[in-house]
Amino acid sequence: MLLKKGDTVRIIAPGSPCPKEELAAAVQYLESLGLKAKYSKSMMRSKTYLANTDEYRAHDFIDAMRSEDAKVVWALRGGYGCLRILPYLGNSRAPLQKKVLIGLSDISILQQFVINHWKQVCVHGPVLSRFGSDRCNNKEKKAIKDLLLGDYKKTDLLSYEGLSVMNNYKNLKEVKGKIVGGNLVSLASCLGSDFSPVFKNRIVFLEEVNERGYVVDRWLKALLLGSDLLKARAVVFGHFIGGDEPNGSSTVSKALNSFAEQMRFPVLKGLPLGHGKTQLPLMFNTNSKIEICANKGKISCQRI
Repeated sequence: MLLKKGDTVRIIAPGSPCPKEELAAAVQYLESLGLKAKYSKSMMRSKTYLANTDEYRAHDFIDAMRSEDAKVVWALRGGYGCLRILPYLGNSRAPLQKKVLIGLSDISILQQFVINHWKQVCVHGPVLSRFGSDRCNNKEKKAIKDLLLGDYKKTDLLSYEGLSVMNNYKNLKEVKGKIVGGNLVSLASCLGSDFSPVFKNRIVFLEEVNERGYVVDRWLKALLLGSDLLKARAVVFGHFIGGDEPNGSSTVSKALNSFAEQMRFPVLKGLPLGHGKTQLPLMFNTNSKIEICANKGKISCQRI
């Protein structure tokens, strides 16, 4: 059990803002679970695509991660903006009390920072504003509630079956490593900086939305050229939705298949995570494994 009733969740908006009505509804959702919500009243004071100034958002993120009264820090929304606050985080010391950062999309950038610089655990999962809207379905709500408040043992794994092996590693029985990754373009935007993603000896999860096939190909190639992705133990693709060509066709699958054929480690697809209609959680930076039988795979990660 990650949380118990009465615990506090710190809400942050390190990227784009959301309607205030969604914030209020998200707070109500946390309270309906018996949790307390805490956030800065100045968190969203901008009329642009950013929730606040870079300095403010960086300070609020650090303050949330160092807070003594919250075990979980949950991003209100993704959008754009996390890349802009990285320069303000570079010299910040790791929090004394470990936190779990929840979010996806643009939040992948901060999750990689937290994992690589502070050695902490994250959850790739729905942003909190979804729970203040009609976009979140019951399956999604149950999955995140079970992860946060479920009565499970540390030996109980969070697992997803039905993955397909995309290259010539169908006979490899098992791959072990910690899962990292997230949104493809967000991660690739950090290449060449002090905050470049680290993939060596890890299971890499990638997802994307509304990017055409050649764009997906470009950013996958950028990761291969600019990071240590070739030293990963496996790559698992989640949702790659949208990105149709002007004529209605799609070349996204071709881009993913081309990537898979070049890799000298297992590449799998079919993980039901990302920007889809149902956004389920995945643990980052905990002991994990992929089990392969014939051309099918199962991925399991340790809860905390």
